[in-house]
Amino acid sequence: MLIVLLNLWLNAKVEGINNYQHIAVNAARSMATQAADMAAYFISNEDKKAIVHLVKKLADNPFIEDVMIYGKHGDILYRSENSITAKKRYHDDDSYQDFTFKPVVVDIESNDKRLGFLRVTYIEKTATLEASVLHENFMRQTMLMMILAGCMGFLLTRAFSRFSRLSVRSRQLQKTDAEESSDLN
Repeated sequence: MLIVLLNLWLNAKVEGINNYQHIAVNAARSMATQAADMAAYFISNEDKKAIVHLVKKLADNPFIEDVMIYGKHGDILYRSENSITAKKRYHDDDSYQDFTFKPVVVDIESNDKRLGFLRVTYIEKTATLEASVLHENFMRQTMLMMILAGCMGFLLTRAFSRFSRLSVRSRQLQKTDAEESSDLN
């Protein structure tokens, strides 16, 4: 029984981590899609100041590493201050080895006309960290409750088995007393 409970606990832990990674991907994609819609409006109205502000605000998010807006032919129109080339990020620089960067690329469209692309690179570890910490605390509490429930079950079983043995013993004594008193008569 203990092995089954531990297996269930471990499966729940792994499934929770996978769910948080999936949630991070969906949050980044949703954020990128909303930003692409705003960028389409700003590009259509040629509001460069608003586009720069949008890129800066996106990049200020703690789990966003960089933001780049490309033209319809792939030329870089706008980029965040901390944006670096993919080659440097993924191959040359050892300082980025502890992070898992995930790019999300979304079309920037207005009236079914492609204006460009928006690339948002997010840090998976940072995006899932807070949720993972909460999940880890929840899993610890669940494990503690399982251990306490097991201990309570063990103690209750012992207590009830003691009462059972006492009642069986008292019945046997009553039978013996009844037999002895019937033998005396």
